[in-house]
Amino acid sequence: MDKWIKAGVLIGAAQLLVTVLPYSGIQIGTVPVMAHGQTIIIGILMLMTWAAIGVGYWLSRLKEPEWDPPAETIANKQFKNEIVNLDGRYFINCEFENVTFQYDGLNPTMFSDCKVNGSRRVQTKMRAIAQAITLLQAIGAMVPEAKFGVRIGN
Repeated sequence: MDKWIKAGVLIGAAQLLVTVLPYSGIQIGTVPVMAHGQTIIIGILMLMTWAAIGVGYWLSRLKEPEWDPPAETIANKQFKNEIVNLDGRYFINCEFENVTFQYDGLNPTMFSDCKVNGSRRVQTKMRAIAQAITLLQAIGAMVPEAKFGVRIGN
C-alpha cells in the first residue's frame, strides 16, 4: 500500500476517534473533549479525508503497467502460411510469407531486420486492438498494398 494511503488511514482513524469521543462521555480533565458543533465539522473533515484516500487509491491504479522486454527471442526463422503469435516475442532477421499475425497486446513485441511478403492478416481477441488497426487503416497509416483483416475471437 502506498505510504500516503497509510498516512491517510492513520489520520482518518484519529479523526474517527476524536469524533466519537464526545458521545462516549469521556472527559479529559474537567473540560469536555469537544463541543457539538466542532464534532460536526470534524465529522465532515473525516468524510472528506476518507473520500480523498479512496480517490487517491483509485487514481494510483490507473497507471499504465510497466512492461518487461519480450521474453522470447526468435532469430533467423522463416514463417510461411501459418499463424504467428506476436505477444512477448522479439523477432530478429525473420521472414514472414502469407502469415496471420496474432496480437493481443498482452506483452510487448519487437521486430529487427524482418521481411514480410505475400498476404498478411492480423487477428486479435482484444477489441481495442481491432479498433486501433481499423483506425490506422482509415487514416492511411498502414501499408496501402497490404490487405489487412481483423478478426476478434478465436
